[in-house]
Amino acid sequence: MGIEPLIDDYEGIQDPGIKLELLTCAVKLFFKRAPEVQHMLGRLFEASTVDVTNADVHDRAMLYYRLLQA
Repeated sequence: MGIEPLIDDYEGIQDPGIKLELLTCAVKLFFKRAPEVQHMLGRLFEASTVDVTNADVHDRAMLYYRLLQA
């Protein structure tokens, strides 16, 4: 099992710790296999940057997004 099913079910994940680890894992994978992970990471950023249920998740997603934009 990869991380794609977890990204697809992002809204169903209740634990903010899992969401934070999912973000970290996806960004790390992006640095190793960018072409394969780019679309998944984009979907994850899209879901997590609008996530207002936890400020830590939102802030971490914005941090990673801005770092990758630079």
